[in-house]
Amino acid sequence: MHRLRVLLLALFAMGATEAIAQDVSGAPGPCATPAAIAVTGNSRVTEATIIASAGLRAGDTYGYRDIQRAIELLFGSGQFEDVQITCSLDTNSRATLVVAVRERPLLSGITITGVNRVAVKDVRERVEQPVGAPLDPGKLAVGLRRVDSLYEAKGHYLARVRVDSTVTNGQVALSFVVDEGRRLAVSGVSIIGNSKVPDDDIVGAMKTKPEGFLFYRTGEFDEIEYAGDLSERIPQLYGSRGYIDF
Repeated sequence: MHRLRVLLLALFAMGATEAIAQDVSGAPGPCATPAAIAVTGNSRVTEATIIASAGLRAGDTYGYRDIQRAIELLFGSGQFEDVQITCSLDTNSRATLVVAVRERPLLSGITITGVNRVAVKDVRERVEQPVGAPLDPGKLAVGLRRVDSLYEAKGHYLARVRVDSTVTNGQVALSFVVDEGRRLAVSGVSIIGNSKVPDDDIVGAMKTKPEGFLFYRTGEFDEIEYAGDLSERIPQLYGSRGYIDF
């Protein structure tokens, strides 16, 4: 979650409080109606773009919620990983809102290594990170989960993925390193609690079967098929033999 650092509130409570306290009419202090807007920390996003995206204008009157909204708008642009807004007063009590940003690095490229048991293009499609755009940590986390799901769907439950990054001149290169691990296979099936229906009949009704000598008996474990064995196929076998309350 983005941290909304509304430091202007502190100035209302401290620095700007003095100006407010001196005005018995209750009028807001100079920080509430800044004479100027300034931007710091930007390099590729222009000052005009940042001010326009925040919806700020010199001379307008702002409260706490307005500043919070400006920060939310800047975070929502996807260009920044940190945003702070403070108020600066000069010797004449002329207020300037200072928008300090830290830009997200642009994604310069993606490399994928360690992939042998699935197609590299299938992994790349699940990364969800467009090259040339600001790196989005949220999309990166989603991409990692999708790669994990891809391997699980293929029966490789022990696969692990990590991401290494290299930042150069405001651009970041990502390297997805995959450790596919060993394939999770069924070596055998043990039936406990049956006395009327033989083991072979129960295993024969299941789609989950142990590895065999023949090439088509890989013994690959599929969580969905196993759930179907427990909830459908084995109960149907017992039901067909009169065990309706199995």
